[in-house]
Amino acid sequence: MVSEKPVCIVTGGSLGIGLSVCEVFSEHGYQVVNLDIRDFDVAPENARWKQCDVSKVSDVDTAVSEVLTAFGRVDAVVCNAGIHVSATIEETEEDLLDAVFNLNVKGAYATIKACLLRL
Repeated sequence: MVSEKPVCIVTGGSLGIGLSVCEVFSEHGYQVVNLDIRDFDVAPENARWKQCDVSKVSDVDTAVSEVLTAFGRVDAVVCNAGIHVSATIEETEEDLLDAVFNLNVKGAYATIKACLLRL
């Protein structure tokens, strides 16, 4: 089935800026799919949550594939998922650095790549 509405994937859209992005796309007539580990408290109209750990490439691949199966299209992608750590290099352990890199960089890479390979 191909959606008549344009479809937007947003990563990290359950709170804050990501939630605002979901609301704006929804208000402009998009079907919005939020890839996040946390569900919306209150989902915007025309928005749905798909559980996805964006730091894991396999989770992203599966989620994007499911979005395309459900809607037949992806018209926009907003890679919003991320974490911020306020610490000096001396205070930052390697596992924390890995977590930041995996979510902020690898998450965006995985989302964009999964969409490009399927379109």
